[in-house]
Amino acid sequence: MATAGLWSEMKPLGASMSMSAVPLYTRGREVEDRLSAREWLTIIAALLHDRSSASTVLGKRLLVRTKHGRHIRLLRLLLSKPKRVQEIKTTLRISRRTVFRDLNDLEAHGVRLSCGEDFRYHVERIPPILKRLL
Repeated sequence: MATAGLWSEMKPLGASMSMSAVPLYTRGREVEDRLSAREWLTIIAALLHDRSSASTVLGKRLLVRTKHGRHIRLLRLLLSKPKRVQEIKTTLRISRRTVFRDLNDLEAHGVRLSCGEDFRYHVERIPPILKRLL
């Protein structure tokens, strides 16, 4: 089972262990911090391209619930048609600050974005590794 690895690091509180020695587990954050952004994007894309129904369901869930999934959704949105910040904000249901944060993250992944005179963002270039993920 895939989730067994997530819980394997948790140790039961024994008589000889103090509370400070027990590792704390915050749901989702600990695993998210261990993988790079590129690894997350690869995992989500692989799950979405897999033909099994369980993989597709998990891929769609990650696409909706993680910031890396949001990056993929933002990239797909900008590839479909140039958008203004307000349109991105409304479509993805995120704050204005998160829109700019995600645009910066995409640029850090090698996506070249530009903003036209009408303040619409569009994708100029996508690195080959990200093209395969879409």
